[in-house]
Amino acid sequence: MFDKKIVSIISLILGLALLAGCAPTYYGGESTPLPEESTPEESTPEESTPESTPESTPEETPEISVEPLETPEEVIPVKSDFEIYTSNSVTPTACNYALKSSAPVKKTFRGLFKVQEYGELDYKFFFSNNVDSTFSNGSHSYRAMKTDPYKIISATVGTTSKALGMGKIDNPKTLTFGGSETRDVESGEMFWSDVLKINVPDNHWIIFEWTVEYTVIAATNSENVALALFECSGSTVQATDAAPMPALVGADKGDALRVGFIGDSITMGIGAGTKNYKGWVAQVADMVDDNVSVWNLAVGYARGDDAANSPAWLEKAKNNDIIVINFGVNDINSGPYQYSGQRSATQIKNDIAKIAKTCEEAGAKVVICSTPPYTYANATKVSVWRELVVQLKALADEKGYQFFDFAALVGTAEDPSIPAYGGHPNAEGCKVVAEAFIEEGFLNVSND
Repeated sequence: MFDKKIVSIISLILGLALLAGCAPTYYGGESTPLPEESTPEESTPEESTPESTPESTPEETPEISVEPLETPEEVIPVKSDFEIYTSNSVTPTACNYALKSSAPVKKTFRGLFKVQEYGELDYKFFFSNNVDSTFSNGSHSYRAMKTDPYKIISATVGTTSKALGMGKIDNPKTLTFGGSETRDVESGEMFWSDVLKINVPDNHWIIFEWTVEYTVIAATNSENVALALFECSGSTVQATDAAPMPALVGADKGDALRVGFIGDSITMGIGAGTKNYKGWVAQVADMVDDNVSVWNLAVGYARGDDAANSPAWLEKAKNNDIIVINFGVNDINSGPYQYSGQRSATQIKNDIAKIAKTCEEAGAKVVICSTPPYTYANATKVSVWRELVVQLKALADEKGYQFFDFAALVGTAEDPSIPAYGGHPNAEGCKVVAEAFIEEGFLNVSND
């Protein structure tokens, strides 16, 4: 009996002791904090900021988390075809005309292109089914007029040593488009050919010949003066005033400086001789090295008003490192397309400013030319010309463009409004202009 009582008492004491150690103690209904010595330091809220927080340990943040991962595409920008295949011909290539037929007609055309750099190069040809500028008074064709779709039946490129271009084509090669010898072209379309390797011997010309089926197709018309253009029928090759041709004869010339010239017949080269390429732009091309590519975008009858309102023409102009703008003669003489009467100096200047702005925004450096003197019809037109020359100089100064005083070079000493070398400067006058253009350093710009 005694032993059992002792065991019971001991068990009761142990149970009470266990209960006393586990039960919480309450004071006024709030939890009593743990004794200070039992609180782990790392659990204190003020000291619980994670060590990886950038504000507390910026030196431990991996650099890759704040800098984008570099890729080859980001380091080396992809060049456009315009940057790779730069002009290798001084032959003007803008369109101021349209060949028209009431029903589809199939014809073969040929054109000669004088090159800048001889030898073997990779070529790519650019085409534009757009009328860039107004012909004459605009009754036949005008800037940005709608063309029709046409079909390329075949295209051949070769060379010749004969400037007349009416003989056989040496080393002919087929030009393809997306791997095909034929191509359907949409109204207003602009496109490239495939790459073709061509070897042009010294003092040879490129011959381009193609057969197209069309109703209304964009063309260049120099009235059988500036360009060597032909229409072929069987074995007969006849000179023609107008023909559809490539908009750019491009070649891979490395990092050549791209210089475009946009203007009217004076910049095209009319007046310097028949199909001899002695215009001032062609002579500039003869004076520079192969690391400069000259693209003549000028065409007869052109107005600044045409270029300012021709998206296709501006698209070509802005794809240059330097663009040289020379307009005003036809704007003064004829006014804008489909209109007669007087065009003010401010209106003409504003059109030229629009051309310049479009090209500048695309990254081209701009050179503004003073409008050449001409045999203007009356004193009112001469007054507009005088005011325009002043306004163009002010425009260049205001916008930071370079200014080439073309007018001062070809006007007479007695009266700058009177042309010293003819309304369309002759070869001698064009040489004076070309030499001054080079000497004044407009091309002293590295192509980065």
